[in-house]
Amino acid sequence: MLADQEARRIREACDGMPPARVTALALAAAHRVLPVYQVYSEVRSFVRGYEEVHDAIIAAWRFLRRQDGATAEIATRRIGEAEAAATKDLARLEAGDIDLPELLVMSTVEAVMSAFDAFVNESRSAAYDAVLSALDVDIVWAEGLADADPASGGIVQWANMMAQYRMQSQDIDELFARSESEEIDALDTVYFRAESQGLVYLMRMSELLGQ
Repeated sequence: MLADQEARRIREACDGMPPARVTALALAAAHRVLPVYQVYSEVRSFVRGYEEVHDAIIAAWRFLRRQDGATAEIATRRIGEAEAAATKDLARLEAGDIDLPELLVMSTVEAVMSAFDAFVNESRSAAYDAVLSALDVDIVWAEGLADADPASGGIVQWANMMAQYRMQSQDIDELFARSESEEIDALDTVYFRAESQGLVYLMRMSELLGQ
């Protein structure tokens, strides 16, 4: 589990960085675990909101990174559409059998929703929630695997959660270190890194669902 000092570091980052960087930290955390939702939606066709969620995250990133044609209005509109689609998916999941894959998707959607709140409302508390909710994906995963494996003896392995925390710490270091004139470079670095690191979650979720 996350130690108090580790949670405090995330809190201090969310409280101490400029708003765009705080939002970037939240978006990166959600973006990194988003492939959990992607893979599940490819296997379970009744879940339909992933594309809207992905498009909204990209629209938010484009605005933060000052890409041509990107506006806050476009990002906010797409976020509204994504929130509606994800809420419907949560209702569909809650209406059926809930096992580890469903719990992982729910945790992922929670991280995404908090990241959207951080973007739309410039909420530092929502950004903090997004980062912790992303970590919850690996916490739920570790606990679920331990419960399913009689050989584990109930011992939970936290290696993946700590690996994700180190990724988040790397983002914090990058975002804190750059000057105002280097902010876009920092945001680009965090964006591309989160996109790349998400491949780990893509592979792990594919293995979990037997793909």
